[in-house]
Amino acid sequence: LQKLTESIPNLLTGHSKIDYESRKQNLIKSGVPAQIAQQFALTRVLFSLLNIIEAGSGHKTTLLNVAAIHFGLIDRLDLIWFREQINAYPITNHWAVLARAAFKADLDRLLRAITNSAIDGHVKGVDIDQHLTAWLVKNAEQVARWEATVAELRSSPTNEFAMLTVAMRELVDLSHMNGSE
Repeated sequence: LQKLTESIPNLLTGHSKIDYESRKQNLIKSGVPAQIAQQFALTRVLFSLLNIIEAGSGHKTTLLNVAAIHFGLIDRLDLIWFREQINAYPITNHWAVLARAAFKADLDRLLRAITNSAIDGHVKGVDIDQHLTAWLVKNAEQVARWEATVAELRSSPTNEFAMLTVAMRELVDLSHMNGSE
């Protein structure tokens, strides 16, 4: 677990990496010692470790490979942005609080399932980025549907739970894709 935690900064890509580096540098500029700044900046992604460990159980690959797939999927499927849309939904009553919490829990569960699908069939020694790219290509039709849904959400002036529900359904479909040959 310690090795995995220490490796996270090197496994992050895209928006996750930019957010981590920005948070770390802001803390350092504020006078926080570099090691503490690094640890604090990682708090947003540390919750992923439980999903990574769970997704990695039953696979014959390392947790570092599972983490690389997990963070690669977050970046390539733009799931940071999607989570932000869930978080940004205006809360007006108790039911909206419960719905937002359910969406976030479902997103975590679906990312774990997609990670499991993507890690299936990974052969020791095969570059993990190449493996992830091959999985995305193999499932290009469903990935394209997800990307089209995200594009439509991005172009919409409103943020409605109905739209998020449809997007979540696309992730459900993507989670059922088979990673192995």
